Amino acid sequence: MILNLRVDHKIANIDAMENIAKEMDQLFLELQEKYSIVEYVEISTCNRKEYYIHNDNIDASDFIS
Repeated sequence: MILNLRVDHKIANIDAMENIAKEMDQLFLELQEKYSIVEYVEISTCNRKEYYIHNDNIDASDFIS
């Protein structure tokens, strides 16, 4: 499974992006610990923050309510 976590200037203003980016970093660390993630790409620019995560142990039902 490939999971994409993303925030950018199209969906949030700059202040919100900064706060959400910090929360995304924490979420990524929690996912990394829970699912032993070793394959990922982090993209961080002035107008977006994004993670592409590859892991076959992640169950999509963990994220869908």
